[in-house]
Amino acid sequence: MLSIFDGFLEVTFVPLYAITFLIALWRYPKYYDTALKYFPILLFYTFLTELLGMIIRYTDIDLFVNEYYANNNLLIFNIYYIVSFLFFFVVYHIYLSRPQHKTVTLILIIFFAVTAIINAVTESFLFAGQVYTYVAGGLGTLVCTSLYLIENKKERQHWLVQRDLLSWISLGMLIFFLVYTPIKIIKQYWYMIGETEHPLSRRIHLSVLIFMYVCFILGFLKMDRFTLKRKINS
Repeated sequence: MLSIFDGFLEVTFVPLYAITFLIALWRYPKYYDTALKYFPILLFYTFLTELLGMIIRYTDIDLFVNEYYANNNLLIFNIYYIVSFLFFFVVYHIYLSRPQHKTVTLILIIFFAVTAIINAVTESFLFAGQVYTYVAGGLGTLVCTSLYLIENKKERQHWLVQRDLLSWISLGMLIFFLVYTPIKIIKQYWYMIGETEHPLSRRIHLSVLIFMYVCFILGFLKMDRFTLKRKINS
């Protein structure tokens, strides 16, 4: 039964990226003039990154000039994590309404950038996964999403505003990084002591990943253009 479930997870998450991207394009007129207008680009970038990563990992195709990159997809994910985390930090800096919360996002951006630089200097950015960068980004995302949902509760009486796209994005990312950031740390520990990844970690990872993208899809389907614009103008 678990093998069937694992198989379902493995064949679901990449197509879900594409589905989310297509729905984001369909609903684009409702948020084209907001800070989330570049979100479809990030979604498409995510889809391409995952697709390319799978091709590199599971085939003998060497897509890079240097032969050492064969079956090594770490470089493309290292770049992707920096781009995606910075994108969301900027979005939350724009949408958070309280000055002290905006200050927090600026501190997080600086902290993340410094961590990424140190991680790239101490461990090869080309051949090693930038775990400290990912953890810094994950923790920063937890802070940003929590602050946004807290502002929702105080200003609009609900943690999750049904018609607000960023509320759904925040819920999805909050659950994902709350669950997966500790797993990322544990996986790094396993790697350092020479242990292989436990199958349960992959199962949990893909489960919360799918949950996050379902939240994205629900956000696009339920969103109201004016709810999103009122938040950014408040």
